[in-house]
Amino acid sequence: MNKTRIVIASVLKPVTEPRAFSKLALSLRETNKYRINIIGFCSKKSQTVDDIGFTAIFCRKRTHISRLFASLKFLRVLFQDTPAVVIVTTYELLPAALLGKAMLRFKLVYDMQENYAQNILLNHSTPNILRRLLAGIVRGVERTAHPWVDHYFFAEQVYARQFQHINKFSVIENKFTPPFPLSLLDTVIPVPPHFVISGTITPVYGIEKAVLWFLALQEHLPEATLTIIGHVPLEAFRKKLIAWAALHHNIYLQISTHPIDYHLILNAVQQAAVVLMPYELVESIRYKIPSKLYESVALRKPLIISENPSWSQIVDYYPAGISIDFTKTDNAVIDFQTLQARRLYRISPGPEVQWEGEAGKLVRVLEDLVQ
Repeated sequence: MNKTRIVIASVLKPVTEPRAFSKLALSLRETNKYRINIIGFCSKKSQTVDDIGFTAIFCRKRTHISRLFASLKFLRVLFQDTPAVVIVTTYELLPAALLGKAMLRFKLVYDMQENYAQNILLNHSTPNILRRLLAGIVRGVERTAHPWVDHYFFAEQVYARQFQHINKFSVIENKFTPPFPLSLLDTVIPVPPHFVISGTITPVYGIEKAVLWFLALQEHLPEATLTIIGHVPLEAFRKKLIAWAALHHNIYLQISTHPIDYHLILNAVQQAAVVLMPYELVESIRYKIPSKLYESVALRKPLIISENPSWSQIVDYYPAGISIDFTKTDNAVIDFQTLQARRLYRISPGPEVQWEGEAGKLVRVLEDLVQ
């Protein structure tokens, strides 16, 4: 049986990254109709999966000059694979994808996982002098590619409002894919508690606020511990975290200048008693639903999250935890006592926080595209 070839491509995300591999690729593989090649960043964890291949096109620091050649490597893979559908997950590969589409005539899907231009302007991960220039370039690339994109995936509901010129889209959210049977036991928060912050570790995600909140709590619970695990793209911030951990022995770091394999992050979340989600309420974040929120709820983890009506609505429903102002460190003890006193997960999380429903939308779109 000849299976339809599909490419899923990024640059900075590992080839085994959860959305590309565990969600998009595995969902398509289950139909037994497709052969998928995931292109992206090197992954330390090797995989052998029928009908799914992995091709690394970039393995250095995000600012390394070899990143300039990633698009050429991507284009070479396209000519080798001759796919019917290419799903591009970053603006960086759009120019090469357009060139490949002109010659190979595949269907092009742009998986918008972020509002990239807005992130550049607001997330302070780029020097001020370059932000407007880079954001303008990103907008220019996305606008130029728009007429030739056959379909869009929006990872967030809010993108439908932010990109009103796009009408060929499906909202496919980053809900949780359980790699194991989920527990339905009552949640108990041990004392002393072990906290975790995971994912991309940058100032805009409120890491500094959370550390200060934790240290204030630790004055009253000296045996409390905190693990920070994830990718730290800013070198200056990485050094700051290392210095912080050297001063406070109960702060443990599992950080890297490269993306960390998801199974390590998930393992750290499972081992923690409480998940901290101290996001800043900037415009590029406040209207999104963090994938970590779906993950924590699906795992029935107690969580403490920044106050935000959109997030509080989800947290309060089960309830899964509490919403706080992390800058009010004087309230740290009261915050933790409030979490302890709350009877969590009276309503068991169900399909609404899991990937299964999103998978159905994905499969239907691909079937329409390859007809």
